[in-house]
Amino acid sequence: MDIMGRAKTCESNTLDTYKLYRANMVDNQRLIGEFLRAKREQIAPAMVGLPQPKRSRTRGLRREDVAELSGISTVWYSKIERGQAAGISSSVVCPESGFTA
Repeated sequence: MDIMGRAKTCESNTLDTYKLYRANMVDNQRLIGEFLRAKREQIAPAMVGLPQPKRSRTRGLRREDVAELSGISTVWYSKIERGQAAGISSSVVCPESGFTA
């Protein structure tokens, strides 16, 4: 195989590896989001010392409540839960963040 053939093979392998990495990363983000949503829905506001809203369309805590308890913005938490945020720090998803369930 000549040098150009080897370069194309290397480029193809690198691209395939990158695509696999991206697919796994997106899948992991989706799984984190599903987990956080499930936990949020299982926790009543009273369990974390918040008043029960008079009207709520969601079960459990609202995204705003979780964001406040975790010390992050509602926009950032929403992105995490929708699987659209890369680079999530462990302080956001770990119990040490202040949101324990």
